[in-house]
Amino acid sequence: MDFSNVWWWVGQALGVVAGGLLLYSSWTISRKRTVASNVAAAAFFAVSDAVLGAWGAVAVSVVNFVRGIVVERWQLKSEAARWTVTGFFLVAIWVAYVWANGWPDNGFEWLPILGCGFVVVGLGLRDVLTVKWMIFAGSVVWIIYKAWFGLWGVLPGEVAATILLIPSIVRITKRRRAGLPDADDAAPATVENTPPS
Repeated sequence: MDFSNVWWWVGQALGVVAGGLLLYSSWTISRKRTVASNVAAAAFFAVSDAVLGAWGAVAVSVVNFVRGIVVERWQLKSEAARWTVTGFFLVAIWVAYVWANGWPDNGFEWLPILGCGFVVVGLGLRDVLTVKWMIFAGSVVWIIYKAWFGLWGVLPGEVAATILLIPSIVRITKRRRAGLPDADDAAPATVENTPPS
């Protein structure tokens, strides 16, 4: 870490922006907004990691970005098609990481593959609660990696976003127990279905 290097600060600042997007992704109970903000965060993480020289993390963030676009653009209805695309992107993460970083020398170097793998699988699922749990698992793995690599500007946002997943999961669970539809399934607010204030 060279605190006098302007690019180090630029990389950290981009990581802070990505962390803010993750905060929103974690807080929302909408699957669509969760996926969209994760896609935007992946783009910022890729640029941040590139500026900081974390090439393996860049590779998996780019794959995660492309995966998010594909998931939302294609709107795959078939379970088999979703798992085929997910499997393709899981292999792509591994190949991209090894291509950009070389074969991992220690356990910590495998963490971007594992963390991104959880997120890629989660984003391919339709159930928002399962999506949130998969992102939670991936986030914990990314926190460990980013602390090990010294991505300190990114770390507070990543930790806060991971913590925010918990109330989001609780809100989704409470809505379901109350018999309410998930946020993406709810009818749009109109005069007829807007609850009184």
